[in-house]
Amino acid sequence: MFRITVYRLAKDRIDHIGQWGTAVLTQWYNSLLDNTARARDCYNEDRGKKYAANP
Repeated sequence: MFRITVYRLAKDRIDHIGQWGTAVLTQWYNSLLDNTARARDCYNEDRGKKYAANP
């Protein structure tokens, strides 16, 4: 009986950590994609200005 309770508590804890870790990773990945897109836009913008100045 005691062993089952400990197992359940540990399982709940692990599930909680898993959900939290997944949320953090998802947020980090989305911000990484946003930053990559923003950097690409800036790069293309700068390149466009350069080509417009020196055709």
